[in-house]
Amino acid sequence: MARLLGVRPPVVIGGAFVVMGALTGLAALLSAVQFIDVQANAGIGLELSVIAAVVVGGTAVSGGRGSLTGTLAGVALLATVGPALTFLGAPAAWERALQGAIILIAVSAEGFSRVRGLEGRHA
Repeated sequence: MARLLGVRPPVVIGGAFVVMGALTGLAALLSAVQFIDVQANAGIGLELSVIAAVVVGGTAVSGGRGSLTGTLAGVALLATVGPALTFLGAPAAWERALQGAIILIAVSAEGFSRVRGLEGRHA
């Protein structure tokens, strides 16, 4: 479909990787300026958090649709879970459990909406 609209997918994908690489380099540079010592494994384990924030923000797991504002809302929601639980005096282990529950709800809601969309087309 993108090709029919005049968009060249390989160019767009390549450009996205170049921009993300440049932003990663900028983040590393700013981190090096801020801290005396930069750990090589500083971002390990954050992959699942990033995917979770995007999914909670409304981006479809199967791909094809999503928005930047939804992703920012997902980041804000998951970022406030930890401080809120700390404020309430809950144990730290509940943070991951609550984040997991939020992710399950978001994925289930996306699945249910997709099923309803398919039912509406066949009726």
